[in-house]
Amino acid sequence: MLTADTAPRRSNYERRCYGVEVAVAEAEQGALKDALKKAAREAEKSGDRAELEEAARKQRASQDAAPEEPVLRRYKTEDPTVEKLGEILMDNPQGILVHRDELSGWLGNLMKQGREGDRSFYLEGWNGNGSYEQDRIGRGYLYIPAVCLCLLGGIQPGPLSSYVWEATRGGSGDDGLIQRFQLLVWPDPPSQWRNVDRRPDAESKKRGYEVFRKLDSLSAVEFGATALDEDSIPAVRFTPQAQAHFDAFREELEARLLSGKLSPPLEAHLAKYRSLMPSLALLFAAVEYVSGTAQPGAVGAESALRAWAWCEYLESHARRLYAAAEDPDLERARALLKRIRSGDVEDGATERSVYRHQWSRLTTPKEVAGALKVLEAYGWVRVEITKTGGRPTPKVRLHPALKGGSVS
Repeated sequence: MLTADTAPRRSNYERRCYGVEVAVAEAEQGALKDALKKAAREAEKSGDRAELEEAARKQRASQDAAPEEPVLRRYKTEDPTVEKLGEILMDNPQGILVHRDELSGWLGNLMKQGREGDRSFYLEGWNGNGSYEQDRIGRGYLYIPAVCLCLLGGIQPGPLSSYVWEATRGGSGDDGLIQRFQLLVWPDPPSQWRNVDRRPDAESKKRGYEVFRKLDSLSAVEFGATALDEDSIPAVRFTPQAQAHFDAFREELEARLLSGKLSPPLEAHLAKYRSLMPSLALLFAAVEYVSGTAQPGAVGAESALRAWAWCEYLESHARRLYAAAEDPDLERARALLKRIRSGDVEDGATERSVYRHQWSRLTTPKEVAGALKVLEAYGWVRVEITKTGGRPTPKVRLHPALKGGSVS
């Protein structure tokens, strides 16, 4: 199997070797096929099938020894279709990272008509332990033993708030996808810019790389994972002290989930912390093991406490996300009101004159109309429809308190 660090160089070399091996195998198969035909003719004449059976045995053995095509070990992909993603996962049952610089484009693709199956595939990939079967006319039948996906990317607050608003109010995204972003963070930008001109910490970079390299080669058996039976997945369990920490975390979490004080979207998000906390604890324990600071076979108390602290940190960001999820028209109304107060929109302006400026959140007729509807409901503006013999022209009449405008 090819790995990422040597893939560009070795993949070409191994594929050339594979091509030679295939040519040799095909030549051998051809010779054995001719020998099989000859033995069949001889057996038909003499009635002795010993030579025929021996020729058949050799051909079966040659087929069983056919060279295997080299598989490129994949760690990430950028913009795959779900069909291609399925093929990648067949060769990489350890999982794959889908990296997108802008998640808004990825979310937009999932909202398109005819892409409903893409959403279900990504939803299936959250657990990481379920098999998946695909039947396509062009690709035929594909069996994926483990759909294990990780999604990494960034998104601006505006598009994200609009998406969460739709998803948490019965919109097209209300299927639990947003709640599966368990490690989302919404950091504050720095209040002051400071120039930092220094080389990266080479030693820390090296140590981090070594951790990832060792984790990549770490097997479940080496880490001490055991299975309860033949059909179960090998697992590493908490130590008694770590189990006590998890029980306390779970008791506190369940009490909050049953309190009725959480909004439904946030409640659904935090409910997935039942698995997030032990998942993080397992990752921390694995890092400690490959770093030489922990023994294999169990997840210790320190890893459990660190995972608990991470859940508290991530919850603060999740609360910020769902608190910011509001009607997009409210954001547009605030943007328009700011423009009015700064004198950019005068009394009697048309809707068209507003969106022609292409101001942020006010770039289309629909966005401007939504903003005006909110401001009109609050009494800041009134939309007049002027009939000129053609298409009616909406005009914006401002409240007297806004830049000296008048409302008649």
